[in-house]
Amino acid sequence: CWVCLVVVTIKHSITTIIYIYQSPIFQMYINDFDKILNSYQKIFLVGEFNCKHTTWNCKSMNANGRKIYKYLANSYTINQLLIH
Repeated sequence: CWVCLVVVTIKHSITTIIYIYQSPIFQMYINDFDKILNSYQKIFLVGEFNCKHTTWNCKSMNANGRKIYKYLANSYTINQLLIH
């Protein structure tokens, strides 16, 4: 997994932008994902997660896709989510 973090402050409002590359051959650990999302107040989490799920128009699903879908479907911490 590769991560790049940028913190931007505009008019005293801090926004964190995190780019993540998750190799398709490695297992995603939801605890790590949870720590990232709960560590910042305003966050844009972008990148290549290599998480396939039919909910976001993939033709197939993989283990990481099922994990992240289940996490997001049960999460109360996410206000808006755009998956493309």
